[in-house]
Order: sequence, then structure tokens, then C-alpha cells
Amino acid sequence: MPLPIPSRDPSIRGAGRGTQLAQSTRFPSPIGGWNVYDSIAAMDPVYSLIMDNIIPTTSDCTVRKGYQSFATGLGGNVETLFNYGGPSAQKLLAAANGSVFDVTAGGAVGAALGTGYTSNRWQFTNFGTPGGEFIVAVNGADTPWNFNGTTIQTTPAITGLTSSTIINICAYQQRLYFVVKNSLAFWYLPVNSIGGAATSFDLSSLFPLGGHLVAIGSWSRAGLTEQQDLIVFLTNMGEFAVYAGTDPGDATQWALQNRGRIGVPVGYRCIEKIGADLYIICQDGLVALSQVLWLGRVDTTKAISQKIGSAVNTATQLYGDNFGWQIFLYPRGNLCIVNVPISQNQTIQQYCADTVTGAWCRFININANCWALLNDDPYFGGTDGAVYKWDTGYSDNGSAINWECRQAFVTMGDPGLNKLWTLIRPIFRYAGTPAIKIVLEVDYALDIPQVPPSLPSSPESEWDTALWDTAPWSDGQTISELWSSVGGLGRVCAIHMKGATLAQLSWLATDFTFKQTAGLI
Repeated sequence: MPLPIPSRDPSIRGAGRGTQLAQSTRFPSPIGGWNVYDSIAAMDPVYSLIMDNIIPTTSDCTVRKGYQSFATGLGGNVETLFNYGGPSAQKLLAAANGSVFDVTAGGAVGAALGTGYTSNRWQFTNFGTPGGEFIVAVNGADTPWNFNGTTIQTTPAITGLTSSTIINICAYQQRLYFVVKNSLAFWYLPVNSIGGAATSFDLSSLFPLGGHLVAIGSWSRAGLTEQQDLIVFLTNMGEFAVYAGTDPGDATQWALQNRGRIGVPVGYRCIEKIGADLYIICQDGLVALSQVLWLGRVDTTKAISQKIGSAVNTATQLYGDNFGWQIFLYPRGNLCIVNVPISQNQTIQQYCADTVTGAWCRFININANCWALLNDDPYFGGTDGAVYKWDTGYSDNGSAINWECRQAFVTMGDPGLNKLWTLIRPIFRYAGTPAIKIVLEVDYALDIPQVPPSLPSSPESEWDTALWDTAPWSDGQTISELWSSVGGLGRVCAIHMKGATLAQLSWLATDFTFKQTAGLI
């Protein structure tokens, strides 16, 4: 039989007369996102201590969508996805098993576009010349190649250096710029060229910490009178130099603008232009270069990834040497995704920021080596010889999406007084038949809810240790406002939930009913 609903009498729902009267209050779901920065005892309930596979939006917290197999038969770990922006169509290429395939059409792949490569870990850029639109790709082990929309070719050749040592690439002011392995000198080509004689420019005197270049990025900065196009050279020690100009070989057309230092960057895919700014993933977190130039390194974590700064710092220290770090912008989903390889080619997570609100969450169970867009849709290269399309449907290739959220602790009145929580009512918007377990944590104690091993087969869903109610879940989208009895005594409490779903599920708010006892603890 349904659980009793507490009285709606205003004299009871308010701060009632007497300490034994039931009181009710409502807290929104934690749309502020994942927070490992603030003190657990002082954290605003708009935040969450754990937020896995739930995206905080402006209005609710929604379980992320899933992924589906897209292209198969690549023969090994897919470690690079290339998005080609041609004049009439976009294409998606994938590198695995020493080969590069066109996977635009999906399904089982056909013959490789190129094969016999030593490494699948390519860096690339799209670059247009009077001769057409090209992908130009380098990996520090094989001869660079270009893709013209149809075929892969190694001509025109890049000369003047051992081209197989080129490990990273950037397009800036109609030129291609290169990072060479274990060097503080960059190389560049003539204007509008994808091959020909490369020229070097040594930056050793600018970087007292030594090391070598790892990445180059272009960005735009609004000056006092005009927009400036700049190029940034980043070392593995976290030092960077910023230049403006069009020709490094002409002192009148090339000038050093700034220098600085951030935390140690991770991998060769650590830098990404997002909007007009340039973002770098490093031990300081996800850093916007404009913030570094204005505030210096000490204040960088106050800008973008402050709330998860310690999580990023720990991850970069523990897993910074693993392949798979990448910054990926998904504009249609309003997400900036940082790929975090916990164990190389095995367990990979994503730290994700809502680009509208800045709220963070974490994705788990998406083992993505690399990411790319095709026609604004997100794809990732898997660890099993397949390419997957993400943000589609409500399952992870047929499996339920598991999620977890632990909202910040709340006092609900005088923090020095005991409360007895008797009823809770999470409010969900859902479809299908989700399985959800809920516990009420008291006085900062961690109580991990256990999720059923599979989704319920009946039209009823399990909550906590018994059926949430006898009312069946609807197959269509509906709102759940069902009460459940709890027994928690303490000064503060928090909702901790785990669930599994094969359909849409959003958490809107939670109602609490409690009694406040007399006297201090």
C-alpha cells in the first residue's frame, strides 16, 4: 500500500510550533555540478560530491545519453579520429592496427586508405590551399601524409628535416607549423603549402626550464584597438611563448608578445581552441590562456576548472603518462570534454563541463581513446577495434547506463540541533523502467547504495530496500512524486543515489520531511 504523504498544513510545513512537529522542505537537484573544491561541511547543496553519468543543466540533472557501434572491423585500438572538412562534404577517418580507414559511412570498414604505419597516434589539422582542402597528419614515427577527400598521399614531401620526427602540427596565418620530437625549435612551411622546404626557428633561449615543445596553438585576443591573431608554443615543462606576425623569417613581421608558465601539460593533444580562447589541459586543470596572461599561474584554477581542480591534479599526476588525454568540444551538446585515460586502452573517463553554466560532471563506462565530430555529431574511437557514435539513444551499446549522484550535505535549520528525517520524495521526470537505489546519509557518513544487477523486469521499480510504491512506471514520460520512509537522526543529511536506466531520466528536486529535536548534540 502507498506510503502516507505528510500533512500539507502550512503550520506544519513551516518552522512549526514546537520541536516535534513535522517540517517539510525542498532542495533542487545539484545543477551546480561536481565539486571537490569546497569543504564538505560548507558546500552549497547546489553542488554534488559525486556526479557520474549525470549532466547538470540549467534546470535539472539528466542522465547522459548512450553510444552505439558505428564502424567495425578496424583490427585494434582506435587511437585517432580525423574529421575532414571538405568543400562539399565532411568525412571521418580512423587510425588503428597500423592503418587509416574511411569510416564515414559506418558499418564494416573496407580497404584501408593507408597502411604500414608504425603508430596510430596521429596529430593533424585541416588546411586549405589554392589546390584544395586537406588533412595533414604527423605522428613522430612515420612520414607525414595528407588526405584530399579521396586518397592519402605523401607528396608533396616536407623537406629540410627528417619529416618522420614531426610529432605535432598547427595552422596559423596561412602556414603550417610543426613540433619536432625532443626539440625546442619549431619548423614552418611557406604560405599556402602542405609540402616543400621547412625552415626552423629556435626558441631555446626563451625557456630556462629546458625540455621540448609538445604543442602549438593559434588563438585570437581582443586588443585595445583591434583583434590580434597569435600563436602559442608550449613545452613539456609548462612554459609557453606567444608570438604575433605572419613570417618568422622576417623580424619586422614577427614579434614576441608574452611568456609565461602553467602546470605541466599532458600529452600531445593537450591544447584546443574553443571560441576565441585557447585552452590547455595540465596539472593546474583546464586553463584558458587569457586567464594566465591576466592573472598568472597562481590564479588559473579560479577560472574554469576550480571546482574539480584537485581531481584533475590527481589524475594528471597518476595517469599523465598514459595515452588518450584530449580536449574535445561538443558545441551542440554544450559540453567541453576532457578525456582522462585511467589505464591506457582499458579504463577511460571523461571530465565534462557545461559550456553554458560551467558546471562539471564525470562520465564513466565510455572507454574512448579519442574523439571527433562528423556533421556536428560526436564519435569516439574504442579500445575494441570499433568506432562509436555517442549522445544517441539511452543505452551504452545495448547495456543500461549506470549513474550515481551524492548531493552535498544540508542542515535544514540549526546546524547544532538533531533532526529526525522520516520521509523523502525525489522528484524525477522519466520514461521506461529505471532501477534506482536511494540512501539518506547522516552527519557526513558515506553509505553507498547498491544498484540491482539488472533492470527490473516488472513494470515496478525498486527503490532503497523495498518497492518505492505500488504505482507502476509509465512507458511514456511522466513525473514521479512518490514518498519513501527513511530513518535518519543527525545534524546534517545528504541524498546518495545510484541507478540504471535504458530510457530518459532527469532529477528535478527532493522533498524532505523531518522533526527537529530539542537541545544541542
